[in-house]
Amino acid sequence: MQRADSQFLLPLLIAADASAEASTDVFELSYREHSSGVFRHLVLLGLDSAAAEDIHQETFLRLHFELKKERQLQSPRWWLLKVTTNLALNYLRDNKGRKELGGTPAQDILDRACSRGADAEQLVLGAERARSLSRALDQLSPQQKACVHLRAEGMRYAEIAEALGVSISTVEEYLTRAIARIRMNLK
Repeated sequence: MQRADSQFLLPLLIAADASAEASTDVFELSYREHSSGVFRHLVLLGLDSAAAEDIHQETFLRLHFELKKERQLQSPRWWLLKVTTNLALNYLRDNKGRKELGGTPAQDILDRACSRGADAEQLVLGAERARSLSRALDQLSPQQKACVHLRAEGMRYAEIAEALGVSISTVEEYLTRAIARIRMNLK
């Protein structure tokens, strides 16, 4: 009888081990492919680097647990952006009155350009454009910023609506107002 039990148990253990290994592979691949994009998304939403690092870590921790539940994610990138955006919006809402310290997206762009050895004129023009865009984006609400960044990441209106838990018409309204405000601030 013990031999019969092991004949049934062994394939189950092998399957469980293979499933755990597969979820680890998906996690590692997702981390390698999407880690820098997730962090960039957080910084562009206006989080300081410390908060962005915390939320980045929390996002991938949630991905790990989601994969351990043996759930299939059709698009890990989309799932990561959804979770990242919601965590960031929660953080921004909860810390609304606090002034964040840290570099701005414009400063980050300037730092990267300097490290690549661009010439002085390109640096000045690029820095000015980045500062203008950063100021324009700072004028947006957190929800508008999230919509703009998710759309820039290639998400469709329906996907953005689902990620933010709002209707498609609300996403359209956020994007229309955001674009109008950005245009007005860039003039």
